[in-house]
Amino acid sequence: MAEISPESDPPVVVKPGEDLVSVIATGRAAGRSVWHPPTIFVPRLLPAGALPNEWPEELEGRPPRLRRFLEHNDHEFFKDLTKWDHDALKALVAAALRDIGGRDIKRIALGEVRYVRFISEPELDHDGGVPRHIKRRFTRGRKLWSQLVAWPWCCWPDGRPPSQWHHRGDFETASWLQRWLDDDLTMGTG
Repeated sequence: MAEISPESDPPVVVKPGEDLVSVIATGRAAGRSVWHPPTIFVPRLLPAGALPNEWPEELEGRPPRLRRFLEHNDHEFFKDLTKWDHDALKALVAAALRDIGGRDIKRIALGEVRYVRFISEPELDHDGGVPRHIKRRFTRGRKLWSQLVAWPWCCWPDGRPPSQWHHRGDFETASWLQRWLDDDLTMGTG
């Protein structure tokens, strides 16, 4: 794999939002591997069809229903999801809309983002803030994405974005996106 450094062919750092969503959609159209929850594509840093060696602890011992849905976003797989799968899917979608789509946390919590009402109950605190259990949903989604080797979360410890990620992006994270776009990934191929 070619090394990418700030001195040689620096990747374009695209902050979360519509431009990043568009870059990822372009990569998908070019045949790059993605997870496909409702509303947004999430880059998989593994060759198509490959799976991580270990699923997150929460998923061990469970049938691969959610994985199949994330791979295909097909109604046939959606109808088989259990309550546990829906809870995990809510967390995954919330994290993707925030960290890739650049959506405001309050808008996601209120269900104002397209399709979110379908999988998320709208609510805010009595003082208009985002409730703690909704914030935990973002944390859970980030951790799950990280363990699924999904970009950008697999680039960060426990899937937690660096401070200012939503305002300026991050060079190292951008270099992994560039590798994914260039189809220059060997991660997970052993």
